Amino acid sequence: MVILSPCDRATLQQIACRIRAEVEKESRRTGTPVTISVGACYCLPGEDMDTILRHTDKALYEAKNQGRNRVCIQTENGPEIHPV
Repeated sequence: MVILSPCDRATLQQIACRIRAEVEKESRRTGTPVTISVGACYCLPGEDMDTILRHTDKALYEAKNQGRNRVCIQTENGPEIHPV
């Protein structure tokens, strides 16, 4: 789990996509291909940790359901999928 604060949506997306890409890149270097799916959420003021974790977990499962090796950010308008 990584918590970024304060962080706008564009920065959250950029960092999550970079983490995903770096894991894939490093695993290729070692010869054992590994990919990850990343679930993230943009938190609204006043949200408690249970809500944040629930939104993040939902985003992670959505990323996996969309084909894995991608980033999904849960927003107030629903999931945003960011493929490779």
